[in-house]
Amino acid sequence: MAKKETNVSQWVDERIAALDAGDWLPDSVQGQARFRDRRRAARRHQIEWIMAAIASTAACAALMIFSSPGACARPNGCASDQPRPAVTAPVRTPPPAVVNFKESGSPTAPVVCEIYTDYECPHCAIFYRETVPLLMDRYVRTGRVRLVHRDFPLQRNQYSRLAARYANAAGIIGQYDPVVNRIFQTQELWKRDGNVDAQVMLVLPPGAMQRVRDLVANDPHLDDSLTADMGMAAGDRVDRTPFIVIVAGGRRQALGSPPQFSILRTYLDQLLAGR
Repeated sequence: MAKKETNVSQWVDERIAALDAGDWLPDSVQGQARFRDRRRAARRHQIEWIMAAIASTAACAALMIFSSPGACARPNGCASDQPRPAVTAPVRTPPPAVVNFKESGSPTAPVVCEIYTDYECPHCAIFYRETVPLLMDRYVRTGRVRLVHRDFPLQRNQYSRLAARYANAAGIIGQYDPVVNRIFQTQELWKRDGNVDAQVMLVLPPGAMQRVRDLVANDPHLDDSLTADMGMAAGDRVDRTPFIVIVAGGRRQALGSPPQFSILRTYLDQLLAGR
């Protein structure tokens, strides 16, 4: 043990002697340079650590944004969190079709007004121009009355049957009303020479007019509706024009010559009041 302590003391003495002999001198410039290098390295490691921490934080934030459900500004919710209700188109019931082109109004109307006319009859023209529009506005278009136009050409009128053929031919191609209106409006013109064609062509396009002409000239069944109307007229005992028959509650009531519209209106209102 004493030997070991002697060796240590000897080593210490030798180191001190070396210092005293001038073998080692401190270098301040080199020491400061090393100190600055270590300080720069420490700052560099610190900056690298801070940048790594910032990048890690940004990555975590991005992950949270993309993994979370999107926000919605709509008060009722978004498509992702609320199921969209099924849209069902409303079912439209088509209006009931009329029986034929001579009828106007609803087939289910509680009252039917049948009018027998002769296209060459002056009183029929007046009735059709003045009273029929009132019936249409007040009763037919409101669904309360169905209007039926029936042909009853009088034998003494030379061109009334021809006019009926043009009107019915127009009805077959869906142009009944404009042609009937034109025939009654220009009655004083065509009844002089029977040139119904010249008046009808003014209200129909060329293609439709050609079809009407073909039907008038060639269709063997064009007079079928006129023949049916004449058969109804025999049962209703029609003897003049215009002639009105009212059908309500399964009963046919012949009024004969049409009264003034105010009287006809009162009669129809009383019938409708009981329906």
